[in-house]
This record gives sequence, structure tokens and C-alpha cells, in this order.
Amino acid sequence: MREVVTNTSPLLYLHQLGAIALLGTLYPKVLVPRSVVEELDAGRGAGHDVPNVASLVWAEVVSSPTLALLALATDLGKGEAEAIAVAHERNALLILDDALARRHANLIGVTVTGTLPQNALIAPAMACPRP
Repeated sequence: MREVVTNTSPLLYLHQLGAIALLGTLYPKVLVPRSVVEELDAGRGAGHDVPNVASLVWAEVVSSPTLALLALATDLGKGEAEAIAVAHERNALLILDDALARRHANLIGVTVTGTLPQNALIAPAMACPRP
């Protein structure tokens, strides 16, 4: 099965919906870039309710050795840039919602899906009853 990488926003959206476990149901392993974990940790430090990646058994924290690939994309956040770089390095599917970041990913040949129904990740899973 193809590897899957996620950015910060899909984790936040699914956490807020109480549906973060869907990622682990759909994908046996989800790669989470270290910059994404740092963004979530900063949010938690500011008092926001964010997922704890360390508690997600299906999540694996990774770093990108070629993050410089996107150094010129100054309009991306660190989490977005590293998620794109990791997906590019591993030829992985990238779960990403930001339109500008998606354009950057598409420019370098990264396959992208999104969290929202029109982007196909959550729609089929939301049709399943929750326990």
C-alpha cells in the first residue's frame, strides 16, 4: 500500500469532529512530519485542543532530509513545506487542504487528497456509523 503523509489541518479537522481515528482506519500508517508535530505542540501550548500525535498508534513522526526543495516557497508554513517534501521523497499520497500548498505539491508531482468530502477522504468514512 502506498504511504500517506498528512499536514496539520487534516489532523485538526478530524480531531475537532471526533473522527481522527478514521485516518488509522483508512491507512495502516500515516506519516506526520516533525514540523506538523511542532505546530500542534505550539497550539497545545497556547491552550488549544489539538491531537497528540504520540498517542496515535498509526502515526509515525518523520523528518525530511530534502526540505530545502521548498525553500523558495516562502508562502508555505513549515508544516506544509515539510509535508510536501516528505510526500515527494517517498512518492506518498499527501493529505493537504490548503489551496496554495496543493498547487506547490502538484507542481512537483505530489499526489494530493483532502479532508473534506469534495476531496474524497472523509466522505465515504463519514457514511459509516460511529461506535
